[in-house]
Amino acid sequence: MLKKIYQFLKKAKDRYFSDSILLLLPQFISLGISLITLPIILDNLLIEDYGRFQFVLAIEMWVLALTGSYITSGVKSAIANGFKGTFLYAFFFRMKLALIMALFAIIAVIVCLYLQLYIISTLLIVIFIYAFFGQIVNTSFINYLIATKRFKAKAIWEIIIAVIVNLASLISAYYFHNIIIFAISQFGSLIILSWVGFIYVSKKDNLYSEYKNKNIDKKCVSYGLKMIPANIINITSAKLSSVIIGPFLGYSILSTFSIANNLRDKFSFAVRIIDPLFYADFAKQNKKDLINAVKPRLKIFFIFSIIFTIIVIAVGYMYIHYFFPQEYQISKMYFVILALTFPFSSVSFILDVLLQSHLLHKEKSVGSITVDIIKILLILIFGYFWGIIGICIAITISSWIGFIVYYLLIYGPKSFRTYSNRENITINK
Repeated sequence: MLKKIYQFLKKAKDRYFSDSILLLLPQFISLGISLITLPIILDNLLIEDYGRFQFVLAIEMWVLALTGSYITSGVKSAIANGFKGTFLYAFFFRMKLALIMALFAIIAVIVCLYLQLYIISTLLIVIFIYAFFGQIVNTSFINYLIATKRFKAKAIWEIIIAVIVNLASLISAYYFHNIIIFAISQFGSLIILSWVGFIYVSKKDNLYSEYKNKNIDKKCVSYGLKMIPANIINITSAKLSSVIIGPFLGYSILSTFSIANNLRDKFSFAVRIIDPLFYADFAKQNKKDLINAVKPRLKIFFIFSIIFTIIVIAVGYMYIHYFFPQEYQISKMYFVILALTFPFSSVSFILDVLLQSHLLHKEKSVGSITVDIIKILLILIFGYFWGIIGICIAITISSWIGFIVYYLLIYGPKSFRTYSNRENITINK
């Protein structure tokens, strides 16, 4: 086993070391800045207002799902295979969907105003403006850099964004102590930087000419539209806890839970580099060869994930204990439970990238919908009986189940794979 690990590390070092450094660097810097600024931000904002902010962020995710988030993900496969005009084609298509969703956003704001939820309604306006005019732009140009394997440029842009956005958020919280000004500062700076990056890659690579010359692979749009139902269920499973906790248990409790959950996400930087690091190579490789090549490496990756989890739990617990305000100390318990998702979710992420890189929407849909429905049910049941602790346990258990489902979809018995894709050939064929 040790010999296999050594050989795996040697091959990974030779092929991916320089790229992984470029991908990890901005993640390290972003994490470092966040760890410095977050306690100061929390100390200068009302705990209830920060909880309201997290509630509104959850609402935003549903709206974004309806604009076809996976269209942008699918673009990477097209660009990796030379169809660069797909970049603007997909962007324009998502903006059309965003205009439709803007009507629902306006209705949501009006409902909140009618219910006299003035802070939430104002935050919704800020968040929706970012969702339509910032987030779609940001993910588009970042994914383009991933698909073209320009990791140095991606690292520079992500470092710039991390530094400026975190500083803007810190300054606004420290001087104004107002959640609305905090949100405007954070997302206003994000919108500006996202558009600068978008225009930069568009001009540098003459992407408008590629678009006009019809150098387009339209499969990303059909893939993204077909993934909307699965994405909505996925968002529901991810954000259901926030929607339940805020209105029913209190926004201060939501704030403590969100801190633990967001901190877990920040420490997952090592997992997030899997997508940009492997996606282009996965997309170019023959599907059957790729599946056979990935399987023996899953056990090795799982071992490293366990080691990573132990380190993260220790660091995260001590960080909250020594740096967070007293009212957030309960977040330590939530964080420890949520961090136990890492070993299985990390391996699941590799399998997920495998499916996405070949636009296998049926397998991806079956896998994500199955896992998310289980997660939703577990959150509702565990949350009802054991409150916040139950919700944390439900999230962790669902990540373990998720790995089993994805593994069976790709490597399981033929009967299972046939069931998941009745209208198509099974994955391994």
